[in-house]
Amino acid sequence: MMTELRRFRVRGYEGCAFQTQIYGTFKSHKNRKHNPHSLSDFKAGVVKVTVQSASPDDGPTSSADIDDSLSDVDIDALVEELHYLLSTVSVPITCSSLSDFFKNKNIEVDGVVVNELADLLCKSNPLVNALVKSGALATAYKRKEYFKKVLNIIEPVEYVLDQKKSRSFQYIPILRSLQQILDSICVLTQGSNTDQLENQQYRSIRDGVYFKENPFLSSDELKLCLTLYIDDLNCVIPWRDDVKAYGYGKILEPLLHDLVTLEEHGVFIPKLGTFVKGTVHSVIADNLGAHGLAGFIESFSGQYICRFCTAQKVKIQSKDVHSGAFSLRTKEIHDAHLKIAQDTETSCFGVKRACPLTEYLQHVHVSTGYPPDLVHDLFEGIVPFELALCLSILISKKYFSFDSLNTRILKFPYKWSDKKNRPHIIPHNYSSRKTIGGNAHENWCLIHLIPEGELAWQVILDLKEIAELVVAPVHTHETIAYLDVKVSEHRHRLLELIPGEKLKPKHHYLEHYSHLIRCFGPLVDVWTIRFEAKHASNVEVKNVSIVPGDVLNEEVVLAVRQKYPDISQVNLTKNCTTRGINYRNGMILACGSTAGMPEFAEILQIYIVRDELSFIVCLYFAWYQDHFRAFQLTLSPGREVALVQLEELTDCYLLVAYTVGSRRMVTLKRHIVIRGLILIIYSAV
Repeated sequence: MMTELRRFRVRGYEGCAFQTQIYGTFKSHKNRKHNPHSLSDFKAGVVKVTVQSASPDDGPTSSADIDDSLSDVDIDALVEELHYLLSTVSVPITCSSLSDFFKNKNIEVDGVVVNELADLLCKSNPLVNALVKSGALATAYKRKEYFKKVLNIIEPVEYVLDQKKSRSFQYIPILRSLQQILDSICVLTQGSNTDQLENQQYRSIRDGVYFKENPFLSSDELKLCLTLYIDDLNCVIPWRDDVKAYGYGKILEPLLHDLVTLEEHGVFIPKLGTFVKGTVHSVIADNLGAHGLAGFIESFSGQYICRFCTAQKVKIQSKDVHSGAFSLRTKEIHDAHLKIAQDTETSCFGVKRACPLTEYLQHVHVSTGYPPDLVHDLFEGIVPFELALCLSILISKKYFSFDSLNTRILKFPYKWSDKKNRPHIIPHNYSSRKTIGGNAHENWCLIHLIPEGELAWQVILDLKEIAELVVAPVHTHETIAYLDVKVSEHRHRLLELIPGEKLKPKHHYLEHYSHLIRCFGPLVDVWTIRFEAKHASNVEVKNVSIVPGDVLNEEVVLAVRQKYPDISQVNLTKNCTTRGINYRNGMILACGSTAGMPEFAEILQIYIVRDELSFIVCLYFAWYQDHFRAFQLTLSPGREVALVQLEELTDCYLLVAYTVGSRRMVTLKRHIVIRGLILIIYSAV
């Protein structure tokens, strides 16, 4: 109707000569002359009904094609129409439904009573009462206030940077945000879980040296350990110019004051009935963002390019971190450099200015608060750079051609997550660009699937194994020591392969990783990709079927009843997502071990038994094939079927099996720890 009014001067109702092009005038006339009415009272052509059936081949609707912005006028018009439909137009329909109901029950009710009852039912509708002029949702202001109250919306606060230049920013108060988050019982339960972890293992930031040596966070008293994230991408947060003009200290001032309050007084948690203090443990950012906030020089073409040590760029080509040539930045060393920089108004060993967090907060320091970002260091830095160099060498030696490599990349039968993150073809100018391009996910996928070769291939294998080690969710002293060896070995092989090539600053950062794992715990807990993607912690199950026990396969029944002897039925699904991982039938799981080596199993069915995720799996023997740097899977002689719970998996990360010739092979995507032993193996197809 709104469209018709805007396009033409409409006569809306049958037998009515009134016409207008203004919606407000039409609505006023409608309420005075045609109240109540039904859709049949409109003239032919005014009301159009379109029925469109969805084709099973239709793809998902792109949200980019939909304009989801509505003006307040449009919303008010919609609210008024909704109120009119519920309170007036629905009366005849309700009256008809009541009459049919009484007739079916052989109850005689006077028509006047039915009409009054229908009118009363429609007017007593809670939504109708909310939409009337005095209702809670009648106006834009009332709706906003209602949603703020009911949904606990925390509105951003505007802070003015420069009144004359109209520069301002929005800040969502962190104390109120924390209070709202911690009002959830499930969050409090998870946050207060302080189970003793296995000794000599690094599973989270709590196992890192920096957490343990922080007396404020590591005390027995409940504390909030915060991680901040900086995204310096211009198209998302156009504030880089403001940072240069006004400084981080000015822009972060509201946050810093709240963090000081959190450190000194805490935030009140109603469900605990007490105040809980907290502070910032680390700031996660790419190298440029970290250097900017921490107060280091924001150029990597200068002399000092490392926030972890005092290495000079020219010296990282001839000396590595393990040589001891570079001093690690400690609190004392950094404070001394900062004082010189402030006194001389010039940078000192790469230190340019003070970090606002360190200036305001008592338990935060630059030297312990900025972990590395392996996404940009490794998967979007070293990996594409070295792959370009190695592929150029392999192609020049005619192991394969450029076109055949791209053909293999295009035609390789990628599955599941590998298919989603399939690598792009190698660009023609990859050799001159010295990078194959691609993002972190794609390059992580690609290094699993490159054919073997000579020294260049060995460099690629070293790189792959380093990648698997640094993304491991659990570390031991042995894994960290092994990573140290592999990084050093990789450096020597790379320089042997390309003696004239200069190492990048990111190669130097990689040499710090073993030390940084000891300090921060597993680096996958502090990489930027965790903030660039959404990870679900709950279980999302699709297409669930309730299956009685008597219709299940006999082997499946035996497997289920071994653990649940009293179960009569189970919930069956083919697709389940939990902890950000999507499980499907046919995927491979690391399940169990023998003599320190992993065992594997293929998912046959996914079950929900007593609200717990379980898998019916077919067990495989695994033989490590050094030629392929992968495991060859062989069905167990008895083709045993077992039920395995999610918590019983050696590693929850799903794996994919590929066929190489007549053999079925599986490659790990990250190193796993088996009963305290690190699985020191290569694994590539």
